[in-house]
Amino acid sequence: MQLKARYIIQLLMSIVLVNNVCLGQIQDAHLPDGINWSSWDHFENDTDGKAKYLSLFHSGSDSLATAILNQVEWNALRFVDLDGDSRPDLVLNGPEMESPVYDIWFYLLKNDSLIQVFHTSEIITSVERSYPFGPLHIESINPGCCGPHEYEMTRYDPVFQSGHVSFKVARVEIRRDDSEYVSQRFPPVGVIIKKDNVRLVLAPSSKTIIKKYSVGSIGYACASRVGSNGIIWWQVFMVEPDSRLRLGWIQKQMLMRNPGK
Repeated sequence: MQLKARYIIQLLMSIVLVNNVCLGQIQDAHLPDGINWSSWDHFENDTDGKAKYLSLFHSGSDSLATAILNQVEWNALRFVDLDGDSRPDLVLNGPEMESPVYDIWFYLLKNDSLIQVFHTSEIITSVERSYPFGPLHIESINPGCCGPHEYEMTRYDPVFQSGHVSFKVARVEIRRDDSEYVSQRFPPVGVIIKKDNVRLVLAPSSKTIIKKYSVGSIGYACASRVGSNGIIWWQVFMVEPDSRLRLGWIQKQMLMRNPGK
């Protein structure tokens, strides 16, 4: 445990855990807001409660709780039940040193040990449970990863193995920071492009072309809207060669149902 504790302390000291950096400073206002960890934190602003709980996970004179209290701000530590066992685990949340990119570490607290189960240099925008006491599902964004005005949104789903939980990529979506994801949508429908040079645009009737696709390109339609000229548009996720999904709008008449999807 002493080696593990020293490793975590060094890790904590290597990043700047600042809590007064708002998400609007590090990403465009159109991007999704970051998560409010206080709604998930078992101790919220109870510093004494955090210290007492964390002190359970050290041994001998190597006090992890004391070291963290001396080196970082307690508000950067979130105690969230990651694996659904009703016991709070540890989330470290803060920006990299001299960088606007946030780092997130998830640790399971088990048997006086800290076990790293997830790390990302993205910004976590949402967490949810599939059932009341289930493990978390996570969505995060990587601003500016893919080109001008674009960002990636990644969904991570929990995977149990040998009594532990890890987080695996379930899907990756490429979106523009000024795009609209329609909330009123239908179950995804597999579609195929019918012609060459079909335009994926930012919005129905928009002149902003995100990308052009050739005949046979596949995707998934998820919403419908009628444009100003009466043309029906479908919002679609087009499948990229690396299996990422790119969001935009295509005229319905340029699409046909994919019989295999």
